[in-house]
Amino acid sequence: SAVAAAARKALQLDPQSALAHAILGLVYATGEYNWPAAQAELRQALALNTRDPVALYHVSWLAFNLGQHEETLRQQNLSVSIDPLSPDALQNGAIIQYLIGNLDAAEHGLRASMQISPTFAGNHLYLGQVFLQRRDARGALSEMLAEPGGGRDFGLALAYHALGRKAESDAALARLPRTSGNLS
Repeated sequence: SAVAAAARKALQLDPQSALAHAILGLVYATGEYNWPAAQAELRQALALNTRDPVALYHVSWLAFNLGQHEETLRQQNLSVSIDPLSPDALQNGAIIQYLIGNLDAAEHGLRASMQISPTFAGNHLYLGQVFLQRRDARGALSEMLAEPGGGRDFGLALAYHALGRKAESDAALARLPRTSGNLS
């Protein structure tokens, strides 16, 4: 991938770049599912900078992918404690909480991210999904309508479907790009 190539180039220029190691670790974890390579890169990133918030939240995703939820939350919380004004880190933690099933913590994290950056893509989409899990389709629709990111139509399709509004759900699905792999 272009991201992996850029990270490798950065490491050629500066082998001590914690960020480049963290990015490469994420590529291995999420793009290639190469857990040993991901662990090696992320360990190297943290060895170079134990308080790199980006590396820490990448480590949290690796731990999540390996089913280590306690470690996931520990790393994610450390990342946010270092950079408490990062809407991305707050959203990341909220998504992890959502996936673990902690809907209240997920909502809290998403609202904190929105306070810092009201137009940060994905927050309303994910909050809408929290509402859908709570069986509040009207609340979900309200959030999906407020989503500024590319996932808006995806969210609308979910909310309209939950409300039994098939035609509107189908129309929102029809607006989605056919090649989109990233909905937020």
